[in-house]
Order: sequence, then C-alpha cells, then structure tokens
Amino acid sequence: MTFKEYKDLKKIEKEEFKKIAQRVPYDNDGNIVLQLWDSEMKKSFYIDANDDSISLTSDFQNYLYSFRDSFASETISVKLDPKSSVEAKQKFEKLYQSFFKFNILKLAKELKSNLINIIACFICGLIVITSIILVETLAHDSTKFLSIIFEILAWVFIWESFDMLFFQRPKMRWEQLKNYHMYRAKFVNDKMSINVREITYKDKSKLNK
Repeated sequence: MTFKEYKDLKKIEKEEFKKIAQRVPYDNDGNIVLQLWDSEMKKSFYIDANDDSISLTSDFQNYLYSFRDSFASETISVKLDPKSSVEAKQKFEKLYQSFFKFNILKLAKELKSNLINIIACFICGLIVITSIILVETLAHDSTKFLSIIFEILAWVFIWESFDMLFFQRPKMRWEQLKNYHMYRAKFVNDKMSINVREITYKDKSKLNK
C-alpha cells in the first residue's frame, strides 16, 4: 500500500465516521441510550406461525450487533417507546437478554474447545520434539531425514497452539465481553430524559474498539 492509498483510506474512514456517529443520545448518568420506538419494536419481532414462538429478526440482530460493536466501552441503557404495550416491552426485554445470553454461552463453549485444542496441539508438539531427539540419538544416518520431518511437524503444532492462545482466544474473549456488556444493559423507565452528545473524529476509539 502506497502512502497516497493510505491517506485516501483514512480520509474515507474519517468521512464515514462523521456520517455515522456525529450525535449520540445519552441519559443524565452519561449512559449511551439504545432507543427503540413502537415501529422498530414491531419490525424486530418474528412470530413462527407453526408454534407461535417469537424471536428477533436477523436484521434486528445485526442492528444490535452493530450497536454493541460501536459502543463496546460505553455503559448502555435501553429505553422502549412509552406507547408500546407492557406485554410488548416484557417480550422484547426477555428476547433481548436471551439473545445475548445465548451468544455468551456459545462463546464460553467455543473458549473451552479452544483451550482443549491448545493443550492438545502443545502436547503433540512436545511429543514430536521428543521424537526428534530419539531419531537424532538412535537412528542411522540413512534415517535421519525423519528428524527434518519431525521438526516441521513440531513447528506446526507448537505454532498452532500459540496462535490459538495469543490470537484467537483474546478475540473470542473480547467478543464474549461485548455480548455480556449488552446483556447487562439496564432497561430504564419511560420518564428518563435524553440528551445529545457530539462525537468527533478524535473520539473514534470509543466507537471502534
């Protein structure tokens, strides 16, 4: 990438950022507010005609993911439309929490599998390294080419374990924390006042963590 291309990319990023997040609603406690009005709530529900089960639409799930990723470092409050029925509010709150709880538990399971894979790969790497030592100590010159193969295998297993531990696992943990962050969002009463805060390009870190 040339320096000019880099500057162009930064310019696009800056322009898009200004369009997306110039003004952000927040309450008197400084919490970012996710406001959901009646029309948005109706669009967010999906009712299965077969068993009358209710879930969130995929579009609304993507909207929640976007909000989660944009304000991962902010304390979040959820304000529902005062015109919405009590039943609709209760259904939404239950679906909202179930959605993020499911993601938390799913990632917990993936983290557990990730840890098992890390240990397995590291042990395999140690076994291969031991095999290299045995081959170089006991084998004849004609079979020492095996040590080269074992060295490659050892590198693959050890590197894979380090990759999962230091690169994959932190990303999964961060994803889990973001879901937990949204899960703990407080559903506030209808009388809460909303203010507006200007977000500048310098505050980019607050939105893109």
